[in-house]
Amino acid sequence: MKCRTILLIGSFLCAFSISFADDFFWIDPAGGGLGDPVKWDPPATPGVDDHVFFSLPNSFLVWLQHNYTHDCLIVDGSDLTLDLNGNTYLLDGRADNNCAVIIGDEGPGALTILEGNVLSRDLFLGRNQTDSTGRLSLSGAGTSWSGYIDPDWHGFFYGNAGDAEVSVTDNASLSHGHGQSAINSDSSALLNVKGPDSEWFVAGYFGMSMWGDTTLNLGDGARARYGYLEMAVFPGSSAVINAAGPYRQTEVLVENWWWDPVSLFIGREGEGTINLSGSTLTNFGNTVIAEYPNGRGELNINDGAWADLQGSVAVGGSLDQPGGRGMIRITDNPFNAEPADLSCARQAGQYLVIWPQGTIQMDAGTIWMDLDADSANPLDLRGGKLEGWGSIYAQVNNISGVVAPGTMGNYWRALDLKFDYTQGPEATLKIGLRGPAQYWDYGVLAAIQPDHGQVSLDGFLDVDLWGEYIPKYDDVFVIVQGQSISGRFRNAPSRLVFEGGSFDVSYETDKVILTHFEAEPNCPAFPAADLNKDCKVNLEDMSILASQWLTCTLVPEGFCL
Repeated sequence: MKCRTILLIGSFLCAFSISFADDFFWIDPAGGGLGDPVKWDPPATPGVDDHVFFSLPNSFLVWLQHNYTHDCLIVDGSDLTLDLNGNTYLLDGRADNNCAVIIGDEGPGALTILEGNVLSRDLFLGRNQTDSTGRLSLSGAGTSWSGYIDPDWHGFFYGNAGDAEVSVTDNASLSHGHGQSAINSDSSALLNVKGPDSEWFVAGYFGMSMWGDTTLNLGDGARARYGYLEMAVFPGSSAVINAAGPYRQTEVLVENWWWDPVSLFIGREGEGTINLSGSTLTNFGNTVIAEYPNGRGELNINDGAWADLQGSVAVGGSLDQPGGRGMIRITDNPFNAEPADLSCARQAGQYLVIWPQGTIQMDAGTIWMDLDADSANPLDLRGGKLEGWGSIYAQVNNISGVVAPGTMGNYWRALDLKFDYTQGPEATLKIGLRGPAQYWDYGVLAAIQPDHGQVSLDGFLDVDLWGEYIPKYDDVFVIVQGQSISGRFRNAPSRLVFEGGSFDVSYETDKVILTHFEAEPNCPAFPAADLNKDCKVNLEDMSILASQWLTCTLVPEGFCL
């Protein structure tokens, strides 16, 4: 992305700037009024073009008697509390290439803001040394720090070479135009935003963990808003967002002000994770999880949380090609008043795609992709897995992946499809059996919604016997239910042989049934040339090979030449 390159350059602004301002150093470890000339060296009140330094190795309180303007504030070595007394403190950075505030330049620096407003241009925490740490704390209603100075938004950088710690609590707010965190490989950032109406707002692009590690803890009704969010941008980086409820009042919001194709990346080349617990994630654009081959990305939707991803979604790659290891995990107690929900791709032409290293796991909850009562967008498995139990309002197309109903949880074991299911010749339906009770002891693919429920079968059936369970000969397992069922599994046209034994397979107009289990014959392993997985290499395998001779699925296609 073009903006990513620009911001990497921008993160080192002010490193080599030339300043003609005067430098003022605070000299009283007991604190005092910001405008008191006897507290400064030289002994005068700093002016609007001056730099002010707090470097005494002490903790102290400084207060404002009225509004102040300085060019640059540097807190390096001190633990400073600024009580603004309802005033505004402007740090305009004009004399130093927009570098308005540095907290923790060469060593540790801490700044706490109380009861007032700070306006600044660029802010840096943990700037120059790997052992530098910048700490910023905003607390209380009416306390804010904004990087907006008419008519421009400015950038905040959390952990350049060193580390950053930020706390925004009790109705305070932190806002700026763009920024990055954990910029170098040895840097880290910890951000805690908690309490009703507490907010961290980034109007534009934010790179959460360029090369280092970032953790954002969001809770108790707080909100984090971004125009565009990339998590874990480069190899070795790690970014984690923990958002906790209650009652979906805590929110992560990506507003996608530029309407780029993708506005939320969870793990581009690093490892990115969003954990939602009773909270909400909203993204107005498309979402990509684990974009590149070495990327890792997870979205965990737990305990009544809601992920409202309003565009298309890719799991384990980009929107148009495979990538890294991606996961969406939906976990909920089915007795909760609020279920765990994922809604996405609810406009015409949108989709959810699962690539070979992508997985969606459901332990209760619902996936919503319906346009209206009569139509829904596609959930396409181009490899990867869809496993567990819950409800899915989508056209599920298992092109070359694995659908495994009922493989998680201890409750209902039906993967309940509210629209249609199509399984292609390279795809697999995987069923686990641990007893004869339908829905409770074994997984069922159920597509029984009136006016929908068209099930088209091809590809393969795979059966596992869980634990030491051995079915009886007369046991009956209804593994697929639909309003209408067509087609057959390639490896089980009438009989399935698998590693645990064999079943008769019966295809009816509205169900697929396994019965007449026998321990022999069984198939401990498929021969490498057994393309249709019936444990025999014969002319059927030869015909499959011939039909795909010289087929190439390399991406990009130019590598097929």
